[in-house]
Amino acid sequence: MEPTSNQILINVLIQVVNLVIFFLLFRYLIGNKITQAIQDRRAMMKKLKNADSEYQHIIADANKESHKIVAEAGEHKRRLIEEAAQLADKKGTDIVASAEKKAQDIISQADMDTKKRSSELEESFTRGVKQTTEIVVEKLFSHKKELSGEYIDTLIHDITGK
Repeated sequence: MEPTSNQILINVLIQVVNLVIFFLLFRYLIGNKITQAIQDRRAMMKKLKNADSEYQHIIADANKESHKIVAEAGEHKRRLIEEAAQLADKKGTDIVASAEKKAQDIISQADMDTKKRSSELEESFTRGVKQTTEIVVEKLFSHKKELSGEYIDTLIHDITGK
């Protein structure tokens, strides 16, 4: 017996329903996982295509950063050298100022010592002249004592200028 057109139609409808059921089962049970895997794979492929350019970009950024760090280090070194030079100049100036002060103190002390010794020598000279004069005048004017005192004072004044 040959199938009738109703039977064929029912078979076709049953096959369509079976196909829809298989499609829905496939989609809900396995389809989402496969779709997700395909999307992940596409994303990975896209990342791999862009990875080389991203790595080049990262390397370029790293090179820029390293140049920047080297420049900053050079600037820092230059500033340290300037500061060291300024400190050395200041220290040199301080040493020179200290040396000048010590030299001035030594000169002042020497001036005071010179004045003191000059005064002592002058007094010693005056005493010596006075003693010598007294001895000479005493021998010359042994009989008139007041005349000898006046003569000694005048003589000392003429010799020393005092």
